[in-house]
Amino acid sequence: MLVDYFYWQYVWAPKIFLQILWNLERALWRFFSVKFMLRTLLAHWHKDAIPYRGGTLSNLALTFIWNQVSRFIGFLIRSAVLLAWLIAEIIFMPLAATIFLVFLVWPLVVLTSLSVGLALLSSIF
Repeated sequence: MLVDYFYWQYVWAPKIFLQILWNLERALWRFFSVKFMLRTLLAHWHKDAIPYRGGTLSNLALTFIWNQVSRFIGFLIRSAVLLAWLIAEIIFMPLAATIFLVFLVWPLVVLTSLSVGLALLSSIF
């Protein structure tokens, strides 16, 4: 039974835990649509582009300026989403690594705490 526990603690559960962490990582990637945001970083915001039509030079310039403003708005919003994703990753990765290491070391912490507690208890009596 003790062998089964150590197999669970150090083989089976870490493998499942790492799979869960990988799934959470993929969920963050998909939640923030990172691939799409990177692919469309310089695209118009919500495809809000004015088609170029013949006319005066001022109409062409106004159309060009509006299309650039639309691209800039799209760039700002997509950059903000990518920055939020990056912050989430910066928080998630160390937290996940810490939890994983605590999970692996936990039996040692419990045994050490138990032995120290028993030693203190025996020193009192």
